[in-house]
Amino acid sequence: MRVAKLASGVIVAAGIVYVLALLFNIPGGFAMPPTAATRLVASLSVFASAPALTVFAYAVRQAQPSNRTRVAFAIAAVFATVAVANRIAQLLVIGLSPDGAQQLDLYVTHSYAQGVEMLAWGILFGTVTALLTPSVRTWAGGWPARWLGASAVLSVVAGLAYSLALVATLPDWIGGIAVAFGGLAWGVTWPVSSALFLLSGRPRGSLRSQLS
Repeated sequence: MRVAKLASGVIVAAGIVYVLALLFNIPGGFAMPPTAATRLVASLSVFASAPALTVFAYAVRQAQPSNRTRVAFAIAAVFATVAVANRIAQLLVIGLSPDGAQQLDLYVTHSYAQGVEMLAWGILFGTVTALLTPSVRTWAGGWPARWLGASAVLSVVAGLAYSLALVATLPDWIGGIAVAFGGLAWGVTWPVSSALFLLSGRPRGSLRSQLS
């Protein structure tokens, strides 16, 4: 419980930092691509939140060793690796060669980096949160699980919509909805779920005995 709550605290803090990153983009009228300050702060939030999800999944796996929790932890580790590596590329490669690294810029439409970002935060993140939702429900109650489940659904929808846009011509509003769904999942419902988890009490008995 202590490890899981520590990870949840990091996720909440990273969510606040992510919102602050968006605020840095206000003076520019929410320009796209966003300002350098927004990119930097958003990347810093990812460096904290992505590994924190892996730590949270590890805590659940240790409490209830099962195929579901083992798969969740394995996918979470892949997710964190991909998400962090992509953000390192944004800070290092784009900063050193902004004109010659278009395919490594996640804000360039259909770039390699953008595809990697949606793979990580759409499909992988959505799968992990979906697999962890039943454990969160038993561990912390219905509301943290509902918000986490919402993150899973919104993320997978965003990832699938992006994937479909790669092979089919879709109206622009569909892409806008996908981006909005993803932003809600990563910046709102996930931190809210983690905050509710932090506020939850310790379950009676061990988590392993409750989930077995």
